[in-house]
Amino acid sequence: YMLSQDVPVLKRLLVAQRAKMTANPNKFYHLNTIMIKVSLEMLTHQKWYTEDDISYLTDYLMIIEYWEYYELLLFINTLDALNHATLMTFTHEMLRRTAFYR
Repeated sequence: YMLSQDVPVLKRLLVAQRAKMTANPNKFYHLNTIMIKVSLEMLTHQKWYTEDDISYLTDYLMIIEYWEYYELLLFINTLDALNHATLMTFTHEMLRRTAFYR
């Protein structure tokens, strides 16, 4: 939905994720909510996410030892919300791990 820039659909997804998060507190619902908020902010140029959201996202990505598809998706879709130092840390770590796995 981000690629098609479909703001109404993203807003509906945000409402659905918030409802799921309320009914069943789960870190993945929270992370999905943050990712949708970042996408909405990029498209609408209105404030959707908070510093607490970005801190939660950053903390999650920092503690995950092995990034899989979901973590890469989170990272790629929230690049614009991360500060420069955090972005550089993640990028450096990704390069280091890529070299290690070769």
